[in-house]
Amino acid sequence: MVEYIDPVLAVGDDLARRGVKASAVAEACQQVSQDIIARKWVHIEGVPVFKVDGRPAQTVIQYDDQLLKDKPHYLYEEHVVDDADVTFLGDGKKRTLRDAGDFIKKYGEAHYHAVKEQYGCDDSLRAGVKPGTAPAAADRSPGNNPYALGGDPAKRQERIIGLLKSNARLAANLAKVAGCRIDGTPIPGRA
Repeated sequence: MVEYIDPVLAVGDDLARRGVKASAVAEACQQVSQDIIARKWVHIEGVPVFKVDGRPAQTVIQYDDQLLKDKPHYLYEEHVVDDADVTFLGDGKKRTLRDAGDFIKKYGEAHYHAVKEQYGCDDSLRAGVKPGTAPAAADRSPGNNPYALGGDPAKRQERIIGLLKSNARLAANLAKVAGCRIDGTPIPGRA
């Protein structure tokens, strides 16, 4: 059984992990909702794919990369990121109440809580993790790309055949990313 991944939630989660402003995440999610209605998002083997005529298909990660390239203002300015790093990363082991108080004075309590969540911090003074430093397991898991090596070979081939029948261009792109030929065999020297 293939798990359904909602494009709105996937895009929103990925953008939040990358440190995008909350208002920009909401705007991007609204646009994805409109694109779903316009049938620009499709699911191939449970993976959401953005497809517009005349352009190659994009996974959620590729869609977000392009979105941030087109709209760099979605990201916080550098000084805000620096302040957030000081506040939520601290010295790498612990944070200080003084830094938290300074951040709240400068940017407000609502923004403090939103950024605190992005850094994975709780109400303790343990240091968080910088957003976007480690890819999410679901984003890079073999379940999202049938060309990724591993798992049951029969099921893998079945997924590859289904993908080839539905969208050969996407299949070629996924194979290229995984370092495989379109039939699923590894490219010598790359795998």
